[in-house]
Amino acid sequence: HIHRKRFTMLRGGVVSVGSHLAAVSRRRLPLIVVTLHWKTQQREAALHTLNCAKALKKADESRSFRELASADADAGGGVSVLQGIGPVSLEALNGLGIRTLKDMAAYKFYRIAKSIAVLAETEEDGERLETSAMNINKAIDKEYETKTFREILQAPVAALQGISDEKGALFHNLGVHTVGDLANLKYFQWAESIVGLSQFEE
Repeated sequence: HIHRKRFTMLRGGVVSVGSHLAAVSRRRLPLIVVTLHWKTQQREAALHTLNCAKALKKADESRSFRELASADADAGGGVSVLQGIGPVSLEALNGLGIRTLKDMAAYKFYRIAKSIAVLAETEEDGERLETSAMNINKAIDKEYETKTFREILQAPVAALQGISDEKGALFHNLGVHTVGDLANLKYFQWAESIVGLSQFEE
């Protein structure tokens, strides 16, 4: 038995506890260290108050951001951890090739739509310089190339280059009809935030 006193490791896996000696198996030391580390983490986690209760299903609220970001449906995670993602939405997202929150956060069409929405806030009517070369021709269909950011946000989601009729139907099942709808879809915003913050988690 090792008393709760200060102890020092000696060669051969022997621990000195005051005037007492206790032999400790080398195999058990890593387990002891891991257990102590885990208990320390649990104590520290108990002090935190941040949460995503309105974004996550109850069963997933105890997961770390890293777990949430990477886990797919086969690992008991995926996009279905988000509140509001039911069978219809899940089928639509899977049809779009989205299985994890990382997939959702990095989804090309969402990133394009979000960027358009952000820059629309900076746009002023009739203030484009004649010498300006800026365009997003590789992101939108030909007929929308001369439109303003605000006009593009009001355009059908199929205005984004690469969205087929089939994909458009899947977006409609998610309640997304316009480019602006996609930019503001809460599920993508939640996923982007969870994945982004997972890089700063201990």
